[in-house]
Amino acid sequence: MSDTLLQLLATYGAPLLALTTFASCLALPVPSSLMMLAAGAFVASGDLSASAVAGAAFAGAVAGDQLGYVAGRGGGAFIERKLASRPKRRRLYTRARAYLLSHGSYGVFLTR
Repeated sequence: MSDTLLQLLATYGAPLLALTTFASCLALPVPSSLMMLAAGAFVASGDLSASAVAGAAFAGAVAGDQLGYVAGRGGGAFIERKLASRPKRRRLYTRARAYLLSHGSYGVFLTR
């Protein structure tokens, strides 16, 4: 998959990088770090524009984060009900939620 994406990056450039970072922010298993490194190499060789690559990576990441937020905000109650439907999951979810409420801001800060 990585080989194919790298070949496509040479052809499609910044739009493909935007799509890859978008998918990565939605937790889809795509090699976004590798794509960004390759895009940087294409910028250094003069094949891609630095501003287009930076803008595409930023736009894809912001759009992916926002869609993830909207999905979590809209579907959060459904996911919570599903997690609480089984006793083992309910215990784990309750523990994770308590930890997030007490220490969540640090985790969000350190992971982003």
